[in-house]
Amino acid sequence: IVFERSDDGVVRAIEEVTGRELWAFQPPEVVTARASRGLMSKLAVLRFDSNGDGVIDASGGDRVWLYFGLKRGGPHYYALRVTSRSPQVLWQAGADALDGLADAWSTPTIARVRVGGANQNGEKLVIIVGGGVGPDVTAGNRMFMLDAASGRVLWLAGNQAGADRVPPLMTHGIPGRIAVLDTDGDQFAGRLYAADVGGRL
Repeated sequence: IVFERSDDGVVRAIEEVTGRELWAFQPPEVVTARASRGLMSKLAVLRFDSNGDGVIDASGGDRVWLYFGLKRGGPHYYALRVTSRSPQVLWQAGADALDGLADAWSTPTIARVRVGGANQNGEKLVIIVGGGVGPDVTAGNRMFMLDAASGRVLWLAGNQAGADRVPPLMTHGIPGRIAVLDTDGDQFAGRLYAADVGGRL
């Protein structure tokens, strides 16, 4: 199965052998969006094969989840459960849950991180996104780390009170994908790299 997204905000599942469309999903926010294009970030696909046999079997605890932002569709991130042949919304997070999120341009990055003191999913899988960008260049000056299963905020960096990390020069939006580096080969993220619209890395 091939997952593809269109610029007008639709995710589709295509059967590779036949080219047949299995399903299509359009978030309700893109229907009422002011823009008609640029309504979905690139997709991030989490493929979890619990026993490593190369086959996704939902009854054996395997799963496939898709993640994306709505870009010009507004400050929203979605996670879809697509293990079966019909999509289900796993979670949706907007600016009400992600304080300071601007238009969600940042392609989600999937990683494993142990967040001290947090109640996480069993595999410690997280989604990392930048705060996006808006009409004001300071909008979206955040980095969010979300639990991959629930969408709950586990860690936040931003130039604001209450953030877990407060870099004083994080003053511009971060619309790009956050790069993750495993510095010691333990299969967990060791560093995050992000670029902002002010030209800082």
